[in-house]
Amino acid sequence: MVFSKKNINWGECIVPGLTFVFALVYFIQVKNAPWGAIYWPALIATILLPIWVLIIYSFALENIEKSQPKSFSISWFWKGGSKVSIIFIASIGYLISIPYLGFSITNFIFLFSIFRLLGNKNIIQNFSLSFIITLFLHLSFIVAMKLELPQLCIGPLCI
Repeated sequence: MVFSKKNINWGECIVPGLTFVFALVYFIQVKNAPWGAIYWPALIATILLPIWVLIIYSFALENIEKSQPKSFSISWFWKGGSKVSIIFIASIGYLISIPYLGFSITNFIFLFSIFRLLGNKNIIQNFSLSFIITLFLHLSFIVAMKLELPQLCIGPLCI
C-alpha cells in the first residue's frame, strides 16, 4: 500500500480540533490547582492523547486507491444529510436533554442515535457499544470521580 497526503475535509477536523483547544484551555486554567484536583483530567488526557494523535495522523494520510480530491466549501455543514450537521444537531439535543434525563441515560440515547444516524444498521452492535461506553462514563465520572452530574431519579433508583 502506498500512502500520500490527502486533501482534508475540514468538517472532519472540527471534533479533534475542538477537543485539543478545550483540553489546552482547561489545563491552562487549572495550572495552579493542586494535583489532587487535576489527577483524573490529567489521567484521561494521557490516555486519550495517543488516540487523538492517531486521528490526526489518519486525517493527514490515506490510501491512494481511496484517494478522491475534495475541495473546501463553506457548504459542507449545511448539505442535506451531512454527518457534521447530524452530529451538531444531536449534540445540541444532548445538551438540552441532560438536565431532564440525567447524564447516563442521555449519553446512552445520544450514542445509540449517533451510531444509527451515521449509518450503522446493526442494532445489537449499536446497543452494546452504547451501553459499554455509557457504563464506562458512568463508572468513571459518577462512581470513581464522584462528580455531581444530573441524574434521573425514579423512586429510590437514581441513574
